[in-house]
Amino acid sequence: MKKICILGITGSIGSQAVDVINSLDRYIVESASCNTSFEKLDKYINDLNLKAVWVKEKSYLEAKYPNVKFYYDVDNFIKNSEADAVINALVGVAGLAASIATIKAKKELLLANKESLVLAGDIINKLLKENNVRMLPIDSEHSAIFQCLDGKDKNQVSELIITASGGALRDLDRSALKGVKINDVLNHPTWKMGGKITVDCATMVNKGFEVIEAHHLFGFDYDHIKTVLHQESAVHGAIKFKDGSVICQMGVTSMMLPIQYALTYPERLACNLSKNFDLTDTFNLHFRKMDYNRYPMLELAYKVARMGGIMPAVYCAANDLAVNKFLKGEIEFLEIENIINSYVNLYLDKNIQSPSIEDIYKVIDEISK
Repeated sequence: MKKICILGITGSIGSQAVDVINSLDRYIVESASCNTSFEKLDKYINDLNLKAVWVKEKSYLEAKYPNVKFYYDVDNFIKNSEADAVINALVGVAGLAASIATIKAKKELLLANKESLVLAGDIINKLLKENNVRMLPIDSEHSAIFQCLDGKDKNQVSELIITASGGALRDLDRSALKGVKINDVLNHPTWKMGGKITVDCATMVNKGFEVIEAHHLFGFDYDHIKTVLHQESAVHGAIKFKDGSVICQMGVTSMMLPIQYALTYPERLACNLSKNFDLTDTFNLHFRKMDYNRYPMLELAYKVARMGGIMPAVYCAANDLAVNKFLKGEIEFLEIENIINSYVNLYLDKNIQSPSIEDIYKVIDEISK
């Protein structure tokens, strides 16, 4: 029996991971974390018979479940967990500490938190090697590329191709983005996801994160990681070989399959929770060259990625700040771009190459204040 810890169990990825694990033999959820969604956590503690939980603050749950161990810091929670693998489905920069704690505890890391690698990809990869820990991607695009690359000679691959739906506002030109409402931004045309990642899709910051993440996951430089607009979200990722041929991974718009693939790799088991992708269905596939004028935040992601050092962390932390403000109704949609640009410009002369984890957290703290 493989024991799994789910960080962010009450969120979109976390709750889907519960459904996947419940559908599989030989897998159980042993422990979990949530921020402050205590009613949902209450149900999971009861239904899954959780042994330990990590929460932000105390609540009525401690008295209700005296046999459950409650933790308020991630390091001790992960270190003392009996889990064999940890699904990091935390949202935003908070996921970095959890990824580091998982690796140091020598537990397999199933990563759905993009920010971990955007903030500290070099540090994460170094820790993986030092601790002999395996990390597998849950992100649908990176799961797709991982599947395409599996068993292939990377030296024969010329490009990694990441597809992008364009987000909820993809049919609007730049002039129509002023004053768009939060509900408009959260109405994604092909995926059902959490609030932050849905906003990130609309700004294309999410795709910028995925470019940086792909670099650290697969070891390709940024000149060989391409993005392409693909509104159907049927092709999740692809690789191009030096001879010009392309292999792609296709599937329905459900996170169930990438979650299950990460859990069971290298096995492929029947996935009974999502509809099978059927090539006999009638559908069209459209691909368009990425429009950086329409999506300047993706172009900026490539720029900060090439700068390296602390600049990807600046981009990431500034986006966290801006999206939180937008979701609270404090700023308009286009101000997200302004905030990210302003912080990137502020740190251009302060870049630190080969930053320590302390340098990265200093950046996060400075921007989040």
